[in-house]
Amino acid sequence: MIKDLHHVNIHVDDLEAAEAFYIGVLGLERLPRALASTGAWLVVGTRQLHLSVKDVPADVGQHFAFEVESVEAMQDILAATDHPMTGPFEIPGVCRQLFTWDPAGNRLEFNQPL
Repeated sequence: MIKDLHHVNIHVDDLEAAEAFYIGVLGLERLPRALASTGAWLVVGTRQLHLSVKDVPADVGQHFAFEVESVEAMQDILAATDHPMTGPFEIPGVCRQLFTWDPAGNRLEFNQPL
């Protein structure tokens, strides 16, 4: 049976740029990786984000969400690095959202539950 989310794996075309974004901008930490293929495993709270070097598909509509305490604080972080974003948006009674893309074009959501 499914107990919880363990990790999300996304494809990146430039591992160095992806690590600069996820580690350098967002502050995630690298985990030891036990695979021979090129990539990285990163810590997100009690979860993991896996980066795998692959050809990035033309349709990058996929996304995953990070829960954040403040959408405005994340907006300030992204703005300080001139990183593109859309939002914030609010789903009344549910959450506030902000969206951006990593260097490979993967869509990220920053979700602040209300």
